[in-house]
Amino acid sequence: MYRGGPELAGGGLPWPNPAQTSLLGAAIGPERGVRESFEAWKAVTDIEAPVDGGTYRLLPLLYSRLAAQGVDDPLMGRLKGVYRMSWVKNHELFHSSAPAIAALEAAGVKTMLLKGVPLAMAHYPSHALRPMADLDLVVRASDAEKARAILGAMDWKPSAKHPKRELPDLHAQDLRHPSGAEIDLHWHCLREAPSDAMDDWFWASAKPFVFEGVTTLRPAPTQMLLQIILHGVRSNDEPPIRWISDAAAVIGENGDEIDWADLTKMAINYRMAHRLFLGLDYLKTEYDLPIPADVIARLKARGVSVIERVENIVYLGPSSRLYQPTLYPLVDYWRFRRIQTLPAFLRGFPAYLCRRWQLSSPWQIPRRAFAALMRRKTRVA
Repeated sequence: MYRGGPELAGGGLPWPNPAQTSLLGAAIGPERGVRESFEAWKAVTDIEAPVDGGTYRLLPLLYSRLAAQGVDDPLMGRLKGVYRMSWVKNHELFHSSAPAIAALEAAGVKTMLLKGVPLAMAHYPSHALRPMADLDLVVRASDAEKARAILGAMDWKPSAKHPKRELPDLHAQDLRHPSGAEIDLHWHCLREAPSDAMDDWFWASAKPFVFEGVTTLRPAPTQMLLQIILHGVRSNDEPPIRWISDAAAVIGENGDEIDWADLTKMAINYRMAHRLFLGLDYLKTEYDLPIPADVIARLKARGVSVIERVENIVYLGPSSRLYQPTLYPLVDYWRFRRIQTLPAFLRGFPAYLCRRWQLSSPWQIPRRAFAALMRRKTRVA
């Protein structure tokens, strides 16, 4: 098992546990080992019991791989059913979301699709291979208010109420439609780097993309890979192992289009080198993907910045840790405000927490933090 990052696996961590490793081997590993990996996965998996979300999302990919090799197994019928369900659910999401993108483009709001949709349609052979629960859409920060108004008029409503004063502290907002579809509306491309310069890096190289007859944009492979790894190499209640197959799809199909020097430079400049190193090192070590060795070496030599050390506590530990909810605001504030001095931090952070937690006074912060900790303790227990 990979030891370049945290040694624990499973429990919501980004590194797959032994069963998931076998599943990935069957889904994306070398062809000569597909059947062996599949049998190894079945040997440690209770087929009759519910599987975790990370595993379930890989089953359409597993079915496609096994079918291509002519595998005859009693489980193939179930896997085919999961594959078909993924196709249907994705098609429903696309059909419900396309009018929203069309309305934005018609109103002069440029759009770009992130994560799942461009991955499914531009990097996988079929969109059914990449299940998704929502559609990630980014607009320019200067267009965010206009986009929210347009989508609101089409009955796309925030799933959580955010006061207007809080929106500048966010990089995205989840919107839901009466049809049940969800759009995650972004006005910054990366949570870790909510800045105009990083957004410009994404927009400047974006590729034309036709989605359900609507002309929009998608990230170039370099930007797509960075987002996949930063989004995937973090702990989560649902094991986020799909980032591995996503990254493999991008590198395997578009590796010659990736600007490795530019990717490395941006990760270093924005203090994201450590998690990018962990992701690329894992992909190289476990799957021998064509990642230049000097890129991994340069990222590793960069070390770990202070903000990355704090992020590692939050993002790379078991998702059951009690203190994670109290540290997320600290990490987000640090990234959004790029605080350089302690006095500036002490002045700004209490006001930020009041906005984020919708408090009227900084004196309410201790009570609110304690309440969040108690809720987390109850949920974990």
